[in-house]
Amino acid sequence: MKRWSDKGEIENPKIDAFLDEIRAVCERHGLVISHEDGHGGFEIMELDGAALDHLMAASDRTRSR
Repeated sequence: MKRWSDKGEIENPKIDAFLDEIRAVCERHGLVISHEDGHGGFEIMELDGAALDHLMAASDRTRSR
C-alpha cells in the first residue's frame, strides 16, 4: 500500500505486514487504537471501521525506506 512519507508516497512492505498483524489483534479483541485529535494521546475504542481504516493508512516515519 502506498503511504505518505517525507519523500512523498512510497510503499513499505514492512509497515504493511506490521499493520496487518495489528488489524488482526484489533479484530480479535473488538478494539482499535485511535488518536483523539492529532495533538493529544492515543485512545482505545470499540472496533470501528473508519478508525481501523485510519490506523491502516498511517504515514511512514521509519528510516527503512
